Amino acid sequence: MTSQAARATVLFRTLLHEIGHYVDWLRHIVWPCPDVEVSEERREQLYFSRSHTVREDFAHRYATETFNRLKEEGKLPFEQLSSVLSDCEHEFDNFVARTTTEYSPELNGIISDEDLAFDREATA
Repeated sequence: MTSQAARATVLFRTLLHEIGHYVDWLRHIVWPCPDVEVSEERREQLYFSRSHTVREDFAHRYATETFNRLKEEGKLPFEQLSSVLSDCEHEFDNFVARTTTEYSPELNGIISDEDLAFDREATA
């Protein structure tokens, strides 16, 4: 598996699937009775009393429908974060330097350029 394939699987399938579980939790456990005081333990019992197949089907359907909608809207796939970071890095450094100088003059000279710089290898 290539890194691009792994990225696509995690971001565009697994992540949306897991968010689907959260939406399922909200729709079936939290939102139906918002004013009723229910313990987290009881909410978990209610959620897991629904069959595994029902929960997984909902999450899978949510992931598929959300991916298709976002793709149709042109929001997916999005470019890698490292590309975005490299484009924004200079502006961010300038913002941080300007902010510490303008709003925290006592920090001027205390925070070094090395403290403000990104670790380019870690974000690549």
